[in-house]
Amino acid sequence: MKIIYNCEQEIENNVALTFGNFDGVHLGHELAISILKKVAQERGLPSAVLTFEPHPSTVLFGRNNFRLINQEQKKELISSYGIDH
Repeated sequence: MKIIYNCEQEIENNVALTFGNFDGVHLGHELAISILKKVAQERGLPSAVLTFEPHPSTVLFGRNNFRLINQEQKKELISSYGIDH
């Protein structure tokens, strides 16, 4: 899985994209990833997940002690679903 850390890095012109925080993966995340992969395959596009670091609650509300998984675990988890980016 290719990791892109900011919007200034180049990616393909077209991707199938889903987004969310993905602090752990619940059934809703699994459904979003499943649909993403299906659409990407149907349209011949690479799949991509847009997630956030730091967590939006940290930026917006100053919360720091609620995370379920760390950034490295998040990368491994998303990668395990066969996502391209």
